[in-house]
Amino acid sequence: MGCLWAILYPAGRWKSKFCGREPQEEKLSTLSKTKVDVLQKEFPFLREIIPVDEFLSGKGKINLVFSEISVTVADSRALYFIPRSYWHEYSICSHDNKHIGSSLMRAYSIDANNQIIDSWEWNYEGQDAFFGILLSKPERPVKKLVLVDSYKWYEHIADYYERGLTTNVGKFSHLEYAVTVFKEPKQSFNQLKSESDLTSNVRIDDLLSISMAARLNTDAKKATDEIDKIKAEFKNRIGQSMWKHISASKSSGMKGQFGNTELLTLCSAGRVMLTFNRGKDNFTLVGDESDWKRTGVQSMHCTVIEAKEMVSEVIENWSPSKLLDDKKVWFG
Repeated sequence: MGCLWAILYPAGRWKSKFCGREPQEEKLSTLSKTKVDVLQKEFPFLREIIPVDEFLSGKGKINLVFSEISVTVADSRALYFIPRSYWHEYSICSHDNKHIGSSLMRAYSIDANNQIIDSWEWNYEGQDAFFGILLSKPERPVKKLVLVDSYKWYEHIADYYERGLTTNVGKFSHLEYAVTVFKEPKQSFNQLKSESDLTSNVRIDDLLSISMAARLNTDAKKATDEIDKIKAEFKNRIGQSMWKHISASKSSGMKGQFGNTELLTLCSAGRVMLTFNRGKDNFTLVGDESDWKRTGVQSMHCTVIEAKEMVSEVIENWSPSKLLDDKKVWFG
């Protein structure tokens, strides 16, 4: 295995990490040695965190894949991202089902001289820390944050049973690295951190991670408490009336406009899904079709304040006559 590969995802691929990144090998394109050399000259710290020298020299003893090296400017959403590592040797599968393996996520803070200040590793023994933890105790001003996903892949034998094998894990295939460099925003990292509040102006897309982190993280706990208040306000004010109206409908889907907020509802498999939608922002509740009191939060793609505004707008403008049957409503 003397060859060494480097491959790159399309620009902007880093954003998908916030939803849980999975390699999609059929979409890869070659990252040339010239491009890698340019990147490592601009960001010399890369030599310390990924095997750049092995790639440039072509003398690696193991197959290495650079699936992504992207650069972006940090924003508040990045600071509240919670990376996930999968340490079990065969705990994840690649998008194309050809490889099975494990992953590890590390982060680094970098100073003005491109020197590493500090690092953080996410594992099963540590708490669910936000990416922005590296701004909490800087020894010197942070100018860049770097996130590194490293994967250890083996060949996945999907038909191992039919072939009379005892495991679906084949021989070792390759190591994969995905790197995102977050540059300091114009207002500085310290200012960005002070301006970013998970209970108000930070867009939440990964609600599951936020909820899991609420056990130990103060910021996450405050945000989930506010979200619970939004849910309670809906149930207490119009939950019973809305359930009665939905139950009387012969259509599984309904839609209505309440001020600037659109409400979509769908009954399926004994559950009622309610999505409050305004432009690209949405907030979804899910409840028991037979009991409006058993309603919880399903997902959100907005800030806490925006979720509160949308739900409040539906509450203040609520009238059963505005929520009409619509067979085109479908969530999926």
